[in-house]
Amino acid sequence: MAGTKLKDHPAHLLSIFAVVAFGLNTLTLFHIGGISNYLFETTLAICILAGLWLADVDIIQNLTLLIASGVFMIVSLYLAMGGLMGSYLPDKQYAANCQKAESLISDATYPILTENAALVLAAGKQIYYEPFVFNNLAHLGYFNEDILLNDLKSHRVEYVIAQEHLPEKQIQRFDTAVQTAIINNYHVILDAATGQQFGFVVYQMN
Repeated sequence: MAGTKLKDHPAHLLSIFAVVAFGLNTLTLFHIGGISNYLFETTLAICILAGLWLADVDIIQNLTLLIASGVFMIVSLYLAMGGLMGSYLPDKQYAANCQKAESLISDATYPILTENAALVLAAGKQIYYEPFVFNNLAHLGYFNEDILLNDLKSHRVEYVIAQEHLPEKQIQRFDTAVQTAIINNYHVILDAATGQQFGFVVYQMN
């Protein structure tokens, strides 16, 4: 009887999705490149589920469970929203820095190695590739980055745009070999790093 009721409940399929999504999202957090905002999907599903289940639940009898569930949702939402808090959003200074950077890279004739794709595209220039993705591929043995290293050492790549100052050890969006090639062959021409998502440093070949 209870099983039939659960199966017929409007939240049944969403419940299955939330459980599977939470399991997958949690596992991918420990993979290279994993980040807490992967929990967004699960958190939103749980929020919808809460409304559907609360319509039928006996609040007094299940008060402890409801409180525990509420705390879980708040923590999950906080983790998922970590990179989207107001302090991380771009401001007028960021916009001004982008305009300066676009002007500085306007003479580029070769694709730019960048972590800020929007900036390069706004300048009408080509992107070399997304470094974090290819760094992960190289780490897993699916990509040979010798071409990039040669392009950096030979100065074919005229500009590099990193999110933070190099070398960076906490989150290696560029691996050690690439960082070394950049440091040895390039110099900073615009320092707009903020220690947050919306910041960058522009390097130019020596």
